[in-house]
Amino acid sequence: MSFARYNSDMASPLSYGRPEVPVNRDDGYYLNVLGICHYLLGGMFAFGAVVGLAVQGGLNGGSLILLALGGLAISSGIGLRLRRLWVLSILVSAGTCLMFPLGTLLGVLTIATLCRRSVQVLYRAAAQASNAGRPQPVLPA
Repeated sequence: MSFARYNSDMASPLSYGRPEVPVNRDDGYYLNVLGICHYLLGGMFAFGAVVGLAVQGGLNGGSLILLALGGLAISSGIGLRLRRLWVLSILVSAGTCLMFPLGTLLGVLTIATLCRRSVQVLYRAAAQASNAGRPQPVLPA
């Protein structure tokens, strides 16, 4: 092997020691599965709210709270599947950890998945792709 070929395979000399981000091909699959689980959790909240409305015969505070939690869980599921709303997904997952045992499992797995560097790279790539067509704001000089 010649020196030129060996030199071209090396990392850029201006990388300043930044480690390469490991690419995990299954991260997209994991995010989709977690998103579907958040959809199911939101659906269970919404079902509980509908049952509460039917039993109570009217709107009450518990039903409103369940509807709000269901909306947040479904929004988090949408964010997971679209690689958006990272902070919302972390916050909803932290709240989900309080629902022992299945909520704890879902919350911990979601937080562990979202904190991976390779998943954060997926979120950054999705944000850059969505901002590619938008005009950038002009700042005053």
